[in-house]
Amino acid sequence: VAGMIALTRKTHLVDELKNADMLVDNLSRRAAALPGTTAEYVHMLGMITKPIMDAKLSMKDLEDLTVNAVVAAKAFGIAGDVAARDVDQALRGQYHSVDPFAGKVLGSIGYAGEVGRRKYNQMTAEKRASEFKRGLLQPQIAELGEAQGKGFKGVLSTLQDAWQRFMGAVTKPVFEHLIEVIKAMNAWLDVNKKTVEELAASIGGVLL
Repeated sequence: VAGMIALTRKTHLVDELKNADMLVDNLSRRAAALPGTTAEYVHMLGMITKPIMDAKLSMKDLEDLTVNAVVAAKAFGIAGDVAARDVDQALRGQYHSVDPFAGKVLGSIGYAGEVGRRKYNQMTAEKRASEFKRGLLQPQIAELGEAQGKGFKGVLSTLQDAWQRFMGAVTKPVFEHLIEVIKAMNAWLDVNKKTVEELAASIGGVLL
């Protein structure tokens, strides 16, 4: 995500890492009251960051559109990958009124059928982004998310999310230590490259 933001904005990766971390933290916080886990929201974020940034929308827009895209996709019974593809294509002017996700979002604000498709696709990139944002940020979608978050699946996903965060916190030190061990091994192999090659040749000769 940070890399895509940096590429689009022509900024440095290290600067955008903070923005990406902030986005993930915000998504995690919001996921607690909505259907779906943090992982699902972060997955959607990764898929729509490039088209959203290309459309010159703000970081807040990116966060809000990510949340509502997941909420709406779940409400419509559409896979997250499919929804993300529709967002990408619509923002690039390749919207079709039969698209499973974009068709419902844009159709609900007047871009239904062939006439609606043509009208939407002929807009400027900025206007397409503005209209898609208007469709996806309708209050009805926010209400759907609130209602789903209070249901059994919503509560269950919150529990699952909490468990995933717990396991991540528990295993993080282990992976961090493992990374340091691997780095040390690589460094040793670089320093002792000649010795390793000689040893490999010797062992290979014995095996043959």
